Amino acid sequence: MSTDPSERRHNAPSPLRPLLVALIAFTGFLAFQTVELLRDRSGIAQLHHSQDQAYAESGKLRQQLNALAGETALLAQQGNSDAKRIVQAFARQGINMSPPKSPASAQGK
Repeated sequence: MSTDPSERRHNAPSPLRPLLVALIAFTGFLAFQTVELLRDRSGIAQLHHSQDQAYAESGKLRQQLNALAGETALLAQQGNSDAKRIVQAFARQGINMSPPKSPASAQGK
């Protein structure tokens, strides 16, 4: 056996291979995560797009319900007994119905 220090350094394991393997593994992991995130983003975008029509229809329905509630409140204000009962029943449930604003008051604002 030789005890020459230059010979020992030559036979010592190089840290280059494990570092290179770790770097390749880390790069592969990052690539995998990037692909998964892009897939998830695409899926979420498709779900968001598929809800656009339902969202538009719900807005129309809300406008119709608000108009109906406003007209019912107006009838109750004018003395219609059935409309008064409806407004009172909704008020007991915490839903306030108010008559629609007249076009003259809307223009004044």
